Amino acid sequence: MNAVELLPDVPELRAPAGVVAWLVATDGEQAATPAPEALTDSDAMAGGALHPQLAAMRSVVESARIDLFLERGERRGRGWLGESAAVLAHPLPDGRERLLVIRIGLLLDALVRLNDIGPRPRVEPAVRVAARPADLAQALAARDPGRLAGLEPEQAEAFRGLVGGLREHWRVAVRWDPAEGAPGGRDLEVLDTDGGYWTVIPDDPTVELWPTTPTAVFRALCRLFPAPSEVREWTAPR
Repeated sequence: MNAVELLPDVPELRAPAGVVAWLVATDGEQAATPAPEALTDSDAMAGGALHPQLAAMRSVVESARIDLFLERGERRGRGWLGESAAVLAHPLPDGRERLLVIRIGLLLDALVRLNDIGPRPRVEPAVRVAARPADLAQALAARDPGRLAGLEPEQAEAFRGLVGGLREHWRVAVRWDPAEGAPGGRDLEVLDTDGGYWTVIPDDPTVELWPTTPTAVFRALCRLFPAPSEVREWTAPR
């Protein structure tokens, strides 16, 4: 297997994390750092020049007005949304990262696939659970529902089911330069379990876990993205 693989028809690049980090670097960082050897020795940078498809990816990243931050368990990814396309970077099981261009109309579908959003049963019992963020993090990391004390019996039962059937804990955050009076971003944090979906809702100084459905999760994912009026000096994607 080559360390750097370019699939120009997609277009898609599979490469070590350092290569991807160099390609998406902005604000002059790339110019100040030599290209990684793994990249210069590949067809993706033959003759010292980036392949045209990689140059196009770079153009999207540099002109992006909306940033995405992806978390899935311990894995981290990034995204950049421009006026005509989006670029996503996320880790692969073989230790490399995948960098690809996506048409605007397919971005939501890509996020659905990356986070395995699909049919789940309804959470039973359908109760809300409140917790301090640190306590929740410890309980989930240790897979120990007993670390969340002070719950009512029905809440404790629901939380035991959540922890026992936890499949993944993921988050998508979208950020932009806000127009006056607009928010600068939105987040969606989800616990995916065998018994159904839960959303994590900030309620300072605690968070609340709300049982939800696949349809509601998809709609919440759609609502993460700003309207043109919320972004400073922005043209809506085509």
